[in-house]
This record gives sequence, C-alpha cells and structure tokens, in this order.
Amino acid sequence: MKSLIKRLIHRLANALLKENDLTPTLKCSSLTADSFFYFWQHVYQHLLVWQDCDVLLTCPMTYSAARTQFPDRNIILIADVTQLVSFYLEKRSSKFEYLGIFSPELCFSLCRNQSLLTCFMQLCSRAMIMITPPDSEISTHNRLLMLHAIGFQQIHTIIAENKKLISQNYSPRGDYFYFSQSPELPSNTEWGTQVAYRMIHFSPNTYPWRVSHGQIVQDENNRFKAFSQQYALGITSVPFDSSALSTKIDAEFCWTTQSKHQAGHASLVSCYTGPDDTKMYALLVVLTHEFNPSIHLYKNTGDWILIDSKILSPEEFTSQDDLKSVNLWLEVSQTQLKAGTKDRVLLDINDVDLPRTGCFGIRFLSDDIAISNPRITVC
Repeated sequence: MKSLIKRLIHRLANALLKENDLTPTLKCSSLTADSFFYFWQHVYQHLLVWQDCDVLLTCPMTYSAARTQFPDRNIILIADVTQLVSFYLEKRSSKFEYLGIFSPELCFSLCRNQSLLTCFMQLCSRAMIMITPPDSEISTHNRLLMLHAIGFQQIHTIIAENKKLISQNYSPRGDYFYFSQSPELPSNTEWGTQVAYRMIHFSPNTYPWRVSHGQIVQDENNRFKAFSQQYALGITSVPFDSSALSTKIDAEFCWTTQSKHQAGHASLVSCYTGPDDTKMYALLVVLTHEFNPSIHLYKNTGDWILIDSKILSPEEFTSQDDLKSVNLWLEVSQTQLKAGTKDRVLLDINDVDLPRTGCFGIRFLSDDIAISNPRITVC
C-alpha cells in the first residue's frame, strides 16, 4: 500500500512539473565553494531568524550545514524538484508555523514558478523564510511583487545588520509600500534572507518609501540617483497634522565635472498628492554649462509651472577635485514656500495652490546629480 502511494505521489509530482514547465533537477553544482562561503557567512549573521523554523528544506549542498547548526529542527533533504513537489503533495494537509527554505537552489526553483510558490505558501500558517542568493534574472522589486501578489502581506528583507527593508502589500496585484530609512531597494547582487508573513506582523517605526516611477539606485558612496537618461520618483509619507506650522525636506546634492550628459536634474519634493508625476512642489537642481548649479522651484497642479529660480554662486556650494556638492532644503508653511542652502534663504514665495500634506519625495532625470541623506522635519 505504501509503495502504491509513493508511486502515485511520484506520478502527480511529474505531472505538476510538466504542467509548470519545471526541470526536475537542482543545479546544486552552481553553489561553488566561494558562493557557499558567502551563503554560510550570511546565514551565520542571522541564525536567530532561522531558529524559528519548524521545518527546514535543504539541498545536498546545505544539508550538513543545517544539521550541524540546527540539530533540534526537522531537516528535510530535497535532492531534486520532483522531491520538492512530492513534499508539498505529502504535506498539503499540514500547516507549519514557520517553513524554512534553507537552500539557494530551492529558492531559485520556487521563485521561477508562481504556482509552486503559492503551493508552498499554503503550507505555512505564519511565515515562510527563504535564503535569497544574488540573482541577475529576478530583481528585488520583481521578487517582492511576486511574493505579495500570491498572498504574503508583509515581507522582511534582511541583507545585513544595517540593511533591512520591510514591504507591505496594498493591492491584489502585489503593489507594496516599503519601510526603510532610504528610498532604494536592496540590491539583487547580495545574499539576503526574506521572512514572508501571511499577515501583517507589526507596524514599522520608519517612514514608508515607495518608488512610484523608474528605479532609484544607490552608488558606492550611498548616494541616490536614477539610471542614465531614466526618470525616477521616490515617495514617502510621515505623520502629519493639518495644524502643523511647516514641513521641511533637506538633502545633499552631488555632481561631478566628469558628467557625460549634463541635461539631467534632481529634486526635493514636498506636498505630493499625485497621481503619478503630478500635484507636488519640487525644488529642482540643474547644471549650467560650467557644471555650476541653479535651483528652480516648480509646482505641479496638473501642469508644471515655474515659480522662481536662482543660479548659485560658488560660495554656496563646495568643490573637491571634480566633485561638487550643496546642501539644500525646501520648506512649506501654511502660506509660504522657502528654499535655501544651510541657514540661508534663497527663495521666498507666497503660494497656497496645493494642499499641505506629509508626503515627500526625491525625483530624478538621469544620473547626472545624486542625492544623499534626505531628511524630513514637521514643525
């Protein structure tokens, strides 16, 4: 009888593999000695996360490491995708509070098939924990979209101790806000751990960022920018009361005299209501032909309207070799708009055309100018 059941499960597994166009083998050989070292280094930094798992699914390359580090956990060896499907068919009436996918190869297989990933989501009552290897084929954004679309409500993505992002679903399509100190998503070129919760786990105490257009990236100096010749807009919301006297966003703008295009710009955004690239105030920085900056204060009430502008004098920005920078701020009160550098007011205009909100952002066209350390103050 047991033999008959095993044959039936194997037959169903093969049928599911064929239906979903899955290869039955795991490419465990792609986990080289070097990549295994980085895998284990990352796991070791976040052992407490994995210790919550009731079951850990491993591949041949990670089985011994899991056995050594988690001796009291239920460790399951999955040698190929057929066995992965068989595990689901055998356990589909079970519920694990935390299900761990302790193998980059298993995650590789699951994240390339939404149907199979949905099946495994149904096995966990609380959360599924996955190791996420560097992956040139699936971006961090697309992975989060897929996980939210199949039903995970909140996902904690952990890259390192100081790089953690929490995303939260807000539509059936998988659209999400993310809570972070910065508007950039973690790179898909680093090892990470994702804890995908079926329900909202807790309310984060950081601001919720979302990139509503394009992609914002962070360079090696932790500065934010868009890709060359591309447009990008990142938005965040802070607690706001209509009785607030003023709101302020400030940041450092950086550029280099080695810039290839010089036609790009970068902006601080305040009082954003949208949708899309509309309804906001924007303090925009562009470069002259000598790579010196000028600031332009715009409002968008459906169309872009220039309110005021000023070319910055050399004493208002700093230069070090070919790198130039300036600290700018945009302040919005009940009736006024002010902009300036450090403690100096450069623009001061009366304007009440847009409602005052606690929604701010950074906006880019191309990668000529970068923004670092955006900060928000509500007074």
